[in-house]
Amino acid sequence: MTMLGHQAMRELTIEQQLRWHLTSATFPPISPRMVRTCIEAIDACNAYNHLKLISLPSGTGYKGLTATTAGEIARLCNLEQWTIHG
Repeated sequence: MTMLGHQAMRELTIEQQLRWHLTSATFPPISPRMVRTCIEAIDACNAYNHLKLISLPSGTGYKGLTATTAGEIARLCNLEQWTIHG
């Protein structure tokens, strides 16, 4: 974590944490439209359902697809700190 300390990050909602993470801690930045999708992916991964197919937000695609697995979203968006299975 660079600009935002661990204590400050804990005081934010998960939506705020992910918005900051996607737009400030990834390169290239990921659209904040992905916040709800990331939460769905985190929930699925924490339920051991890495293969759950999740629709991507309108106007967002991945390899020409409009949906991908929870595990792939977690990997591509670097969501390890929110998953219990890293």
